Amino acid sequence: MSFPDHTSLHSAAGVQAIRGAGVVMLVAAWALSLHAPVRISWENGLLENAQVAVLIAAAFLSAFLYRRDDAGVRRLWIAAGVLWIILVARELSWGAVFLDPVGMTHYGPSFSSSLLWYRPAVTPIVALALIVAVIAFATSDPIAAFKRAWRHGSLPLFDFFAFAAAMLISTASEGHMGLDLGAWPGDHQILEEAVELAAYIFLLSGQLKLAGGVPDRE
Repeated sequence: MSFPDHTSLHSAAGVQAIRGAGVVMLVAAWALSLHAPVRISWENGLLENAQVAVLIAAAFLSAFLYRRDDAGVRRLWIAAGVLWIILVARELSWGAVFLDPVGMTHYGPSFSSSLLWYRPAVTPIVALALIVAVIAFATSDPIAAFKRAWRHGSLPLFDFFAFAAAMLISTASEGHMGLDLGAWPGDHQILEEAVELAAYIFLLSGQLKLAGGVPDRE
């Protein structure tokens, strides 16, 4: 199997393009909360579906990097892929969004995962998946991965801090952890979902940045 060359997989232009999309989304979130219809932030709506699309893209990138990377480090991408899949399932309410909604308010339809026939199995499956992710990370020689990223200048520092900033804004928009945006006149649900989308975009750009240290193969 042949792979794209080094620059086509993780070029600086590609990373910057995804980062730029994240920055635009982070800034646009405030305007959207002021002017956009609230339905874009509904459960299973435009913003949440976009979040799922970004997370699926990150999971596919993890699978590609697993096949491409050195044996001693590739399990790092197993850990990443498992986490992305868990986040996809969480955004889909473990599959409940494919059922009929149990209620409807100004803030959209509500879905209940308790109606899923397999709901009792979700918690142990997620716990097992997290254990797999931890084992994969611990056995992937993360120190070697860090050194390689440092050597290639591929540490995603900007992406990490941008992700953290976006998640803090999302947390504040919900009024959690003692944070509050009560004075902001825009719709807090739109703001929350929009900045969460920005956060996931930064995760994707960060993973692509890390790929700058992955060796090329033919």
